Amino acid sequence: MRNTRRWAALLTASLLLLSGAVWQMGSADAVLPLTLAGSAPSAVHGPGAVTFSYSIDLPSDIGSAVLTTHQATALPALVTAVTIDGLAVPAGQISRPDSGDIAVQTGPAATDGLVHGHHVFTFTADVSAGPSAVTSSSATLAFTESAIPIAVTSAPVLVSVNQPDIAVVLTPGSGEDQLGFLGTGEDLILAVDVANLGYGTPRSSLTIDLPVGTALGADGVIREADGSSLTCQPGVTPQRIVCDLGNLSHAGSNNSTLDIDLTTSGAEPIGQVATVSVSASPNAGEGTDTAPANDSVTAQFQFTGSARLSYTITPAKTKVALGQQISVKLTVHNAGPQPANETIAFGVLVGNNFDITSFTGNTTPPSSLTGGVTTGAIPPTMNGVFWFVGDIPAGHSVSAVLNIRARTVGTTRVGLLAISTAADLNCPNLNCDLTSVPVQAILAPVVPASAPTRTSPAPTVASSNPLQLANTGAASTPALALGCLLLVLGMALTYTSRRPQ
Repeated sequence: MRNTRRWAALLTASLLLLSGAVWQMGSADAVLPLTLAGSAPSAVHGPGAVTFSYSIDLPSDIGSAVLTTHQATALPALVTAVTIDGLAVPAGQISRPDSGDIAVQTGPAATDGLVHGHHVFTFTADVSAGPSAVTSSSATLAFTESAIPIAVTSAPVLVSVNQPDIAVVLTPGSGEDQLGFLGTGEDLILAVDVANLGYGTPRSSLTIDLPVGTALGADGVIREADGSSLTCQPGVTPQRIVCDLGNLSHAGSNNSTLDIDLTTSGAEPIGQVATVSVSASPNAGEGTDTAPANDSVTAQFQFTGSARLSYTITPAKTKVALGQQISVKLTVHNAGPQPANETIAFGVLVGNNFDITSFTGNTTPPSSLTGGVTTGAIPPTMNGVFWFVGDIPAGHSVSAVLNIRARTVGTTRVGLLAISTAADLNCPNLNCDLTSVPVQAILAPVVPASAPTRTSPAPTVASSNPLQLANTGAASTPALALGCLLLVLGMALTYTSRRPQ
């Protein structure tokens, strides 16, 4: 009796296992030929909507068909604009099981289904202008076939939402087309434009890779628009600086020109050319940059060391008669400790009593100042001359002769200043002192007659010569001196505009 019960229990279990295997085989035969596949644009941005399409291929008719979406919060499905085979689905057949998904009944009745063949189901999802995200959508088709409930779920459809495109470019005029110079103890400002050409509002970082011999200057990194400073700190190495850019919106007002203050660190290899790299990118978890090729820029500059320039002016005479010409020796000396390369000097006449007639120094700009374009000499004006001195080794001097002619009675000052690519302790930040000496134009002395005769007392030269009454030999008027100094300043600015600041 006991054995009979055991055999009955074993037979019952075997029948249950067999029926389960038969159901699984039937279910597999019904499901395997069915396909459900979704598609959508791989990248979208808001505000707006994105359309998802699901293709359904059925080997046989099905009943009680409901298609339910599975949406991430970044892509909530909309209950409007739902279609099956191009026909709008009535609102009564659409329900929302939660805030992100929709369930679509394929017919008016709960028992309605789909005939065998190919079907297309479409719906739209809302895309906000919010943060970047990589999200997905999928759908499940639940139905009955031969009274057997079946559910098939599609593979996820990946969509990148509001992905950024952080771009960095050298600001026009910041020196991208020429070599910058960085003297010992000096600062060089590198200007870059940072913008989010893509979408979203990713919190982003600026990375500055400094060459050996440079450091971030006292001003750090500031926004030109409002003068605010970025928070910066060393990265994985002391030569890598990472700054917080904040959230960069698409064409937002916080996208701006940044001024990066670079200075020497005391270990710069004099004369060598160095490269600084600047890049920007979204922080981890803030999206994927869609165009990484425009994330970084590089700029080059040369370490030019330190020099100390001084000038002497030696006129052949300090007084000269009207119409006469004198020579003035101009000398630029470099006390070092490094060469004063690409030195340029400015000679100027402060006053209108003399004219420059000629100059023996080089007045042809070097190709380094003209972008490689060959130019001719720059002739002296009546009041000023460009002198392209060239390289002056430490401890050496270079001289040239300026010839001037007395034009009117009075005193004029001959001035001289010079700058080079090196830092100059005598001319910090190009704030140079003009060295000058006076020269005086006078009337020619009266030659006495060989046989003196009695004459009436003659009027003094000053009272009989209106020119001398008007020009007593005093210093030039302040307005004239200011005009000549402005000429020097204009010359200096013309030169320095070729140098990145």
